[in-house]
Amino acid sequence: MTTPALGASTAANDDGRAARVVGGTFASVEARRRMATSGYEGEYASVGGQPYHSRIRGLDAGGIRIARIVDRGAVWMRIAWRPDTLAAAFMWGEQTRVETTPFRVPRLGIPGPGTEVATWQNEPSHTLRLGVRGAAFEALLADARTERILAPFLRPGVHLPAVPPRCEWRLQ
Repeated sequence: MTTPALGASTAANDDGRAARVVGGTFASVEARRRMATSGYEGEYASVGGQPYHSRIRGLDAGGIRIARIVDRGAVWMRIAWRPDTLAAAFMWGEQTRVETTPFRVPRLGIPGPGTEVATWQNEPSHTLRLGVRGAAFEALLADARTERILAPFLRPGVHLPAVPPRCEWRLQ
């Protein structure tokens, strides 16, 4: 069963539209697969015969999306990020892997635009994600100051920048 949590907040975007609360509660991989997203296309598969449950809560404001995702149960996901999207995510879970890299403690991963990435989660997993897409992404790239900062992350692949241990500890 899917319980979408879509609504409008009182905050307005630069273009005058209200920011939207996005997400839902999903009791199966099939239900999660049906959730529409604008930053990536995804495939999901249940693995290990365990029940799957997911909760996504976020805010979408004119091409900028902030979300908290809690997955329970064994799931494999392959996500293809759109070419006009840049996302950064802290992921963690005792048996969480991104490609072959374990993410047992909060770890920052930045998939470059257009990157395909696979994740496996076999126990509760948490993700805090910030994504910028479309016109908001283009505006970032148009500013020479941010272009220099973002340049290393605009190549395909999953980038794993170093994060001070105290930041990871705070997330835990």
